[in-house]
Amino acid sequence: MRGAHWALSGAALGVLAASKQYAVLFVVPLALSMPAAVPLVAAAVLIAVLAPFAIGDPAGFWRGLVRFSSCTFRFDSLSLGPSRRA
Repeated sequence: MRGAHWALSGAALGVLAASKQYAVLFVVPLALSMPAAVPLVAAAVLIAVLAPFAIGDPAGFWRGLVRFSSCTFRFDSLSLGPSRRA
């Protein structure tokens, strides 16, 4: 990548990783296919976005990020649910 494009790519990957929990499925392959500095920038952006929430309420952060997502089945998150009710 030329110039500062690697930094923008890393920032975009960091925002993608912070925005959705399943984004790791996209971020890891993309990060591995880019120069070594890109995943470092992505990790820095991810930490910068999530750190205020983790510092403010560590127990709530863990509960909301890990426990709720792994233990709770949400019907509203399925794309088939609304189509079956129609």
